[in-house]
Amino acid sequence: MMKTILYYPLIMLTMVASMTYAQHALQYDGRQTFGFIPRNDVYNCEHVTLEVWINPDQCIGNDRWDSIINKPYISHNQPYYQWLISRHQLGSISVCFTINNDWHRIRSDDDILELHEWSHIAATYDGENIRLYLNGELIAEDELEGTITGYNTDVSLGRLGNVNVDYYQGIIDELRIWDHARSEEEIGRTMNSLLSGEEEGLIGYWRFDEGEGQSFEDLSRTGNNGRLGAGNNEEATDPDWVESDAPIYGGILELSDDLIEFGPVPGGRTGEFELELTNSSEEQDEMHVISFLVHLPDDLEWLGAEPAEGDIDPGQSTVVTFSANSEDLEPGEYDGAVTIEANASNVQLAEIPWHMFVVEGFGRLHGHVRDAARDRMIAGAAVQIEQYDISTETDENGEYNFPEIPAWTYDILVTAADYLPHIDHEVTIDDNEDVELDFDLLYAECVPDPEAIEIALEPDDLFDVPLEINNPGSGPLTWRVARVFPNAPED
Repeated sequence: MMKTILYYPLIMLTMVASMTYAQHALQYDGRQTFGFIPRNDVYNCEHVTLEVWINPDQCIGNDRWDSIINKPYISHNQPYYQWLISRHQLGSISVCFTINNDWHRIRSDDDILELHEWSHIAATYDGENIRLYLNGELIAEDELEGTITGYNTDVSLGRLGNVNVDYYQGIIDELRIWDHARSEEEIGRTMNSLLSGEEEGLIGYWRFDEGEGQSFEDLSRTGNNGRLGAGNNEEATDPDWVESDAPIYGGILELSDDLIEFGPVPGGRTGEFELELTNSSEEQDEMHVISFLVHLPDDLEWLGAEPAEGDIDPGQSTVVTFSANSEDLEPGEYDGAVTIEANASNVQLAEIPWHMFVVEGFGRLHGHVRDAARDRMIAGAAVQIEQYDISTETDENGEYNFPEIPAWTYDILVTAADYLPHIDHEVTIDDNEDVELDFDLLYAECVPDPEAIEIALEPDDLFDVPLEINNPGSGPLTWRVARVFPNAPED
């Protein structure tokens, strides 16, 4: 009895829409410039994730905290902030949340934040824990049960929102707000990748790519655009638009298949499957180069991939050859999944199922393809194993040959130009068996009489023209008649 062995977890192919790479950002002077995002109840969620890329300059002044992003209390009194991410001149990062109407802060170690370098900061609260992340890694946390207390206030960038202090000096890019606490894995997976704005739970997404003007677009479904400075016109409180080199990648990864099918593999042999990875980005720059890594199950030493990692330039492809060695496997059906990790804009993690039959040996399948009516051989006919990528063509004598075909049961499809396709179901090849199987193909011809009908009709006229269709071929003809009025009015 054929047995089935499963090796895969829940299978999910994660895809989001593709976009461009980081283009512009906003630079704050640490003295008077700021931005803000208008108040919206959607930000008053009980749990949250805040994400932002920063490139900080030195703090101005002594013992200074610079506010990167905050949603304040209605005044600069307890509890001060609904939430706040800030950095200290000694190189530490802190996050504050008001939970159950009380203000709470956690802070990282000093000297953890590099000046003049891009760093990704994320802060989360899940109802039980406050967590702070730097470049995708947890750097501080504290246990606290409750919910975030919300206020009817704007989101402020580059300074505190309820008092004109703690101005930030440096660049801010790629700001994201989620209505739930993301995991460390989720944060690390997407922090370098562009989002579509349609992701589940994404309630704010500002890329600051406008490069000019007084506003910056919210690409999430919320659509809550932000504004520079204190007014609608250019003024000294506006941060500067600058070109951004934040490490946000934008390649577009396309996979040639969504199933790795090794097919029937005889015992002691190796089955192979080629999966093509294509970077279809039209932008020819290093921000669109895709790096990928293939993860195989640790307990399957007989399953391989080559190459298992690499880079794909825009407009280029890489073929990954998966191999399954059946030498130590018993006959049976095997299923599993491999994971491809990439920093593309549309794919960060894809689990792709694979499937294989291990069979006991080989047989031979050969024969001829003939014209059934005219008793002649057909050259160039395609003989294909329907379930698997196994095919050949007949030679000038109409002969085909599979000298070594895994012992299994197949559906065989035969096609040739000007002939009707033919299929044989459940053709069984046993180990060491020589199977000779000939195929007779039929053809059909359509000969209408008359070949064309041309008639002029006056209003209210009718016409009745008999049409005869003849099939002098050897196979069934399927036909239909359709009315076509090339220049008729639409009604």
